[in-house]
Amino acid sequence: PAAALLAHVAGGEETAKAEVLPDDLVAVLEALHAKNETITANIEKICRNILNDPGNAKFRSLRKEVLLRVVHVDATGGELPENPLHDVLVFAGFLSETNSYTWQYSEGSRQRLQGLVNAVVSLSERKLQPEEVSLDRVLQATKEGRQLPHIKKIDDTPVANATITASAMSRPPKPWEVAAKSAAQQAVEPTEAAGSAGV
Repeated sequence: PAAALLAHVAGGEETAKAEVLPDDLVAVLEALHAKNETITANIEKICRNILNDPGNAKFRSLRKEVLLRVVHVDATGGELPENPLHDVLVFAGFLSETNSYTWQYSEGSRQRLQGLVNAVVSLSERKLQPEEVSLDRVLQATKEGRQLPHIKKIDDTPVANATITASAMSRPPKPWEVAAKSAAQQAVEPTEAAGSAGV
């Protein structure tokens, strides 16, 4: 894992493909988001810091007491089973230790962490109206493999075995063809005018 982490940091590769969160974990995030949108914004920030700098040990380690303040849950000691984010963090590649969660780097955990970011971001994007979507948001969503709401997905794959028919319309003339035809008509007109004057 350490070699893979160093290769990732040195290579500066693009955002990982995302693994979709299971429905029960999405429901946990929806409940937290409904309680307070700041909670999911903090989760997104924590996860993005890790994705942007996975070599930073400070980002990869989350103290449980701090995490509980982030999600506004009172600590009662022990393994803190009341932490609503426990299963979400374990899914995203965090190892639960006595006082902290530590993110374990692997390509799979990176994809799951990106999936967590996508799920959190999609909660806030549900409220967006089409005119509120900026180009930066579209680019970020495309890079992260997310589908923005209110945007129609168009199937642009070519039709298999489609028959191509010849066009019924004639080709429009090129500009030089128009000019040549116009010059030819002007040459014919003076000749006709001279012929009718001589009669």
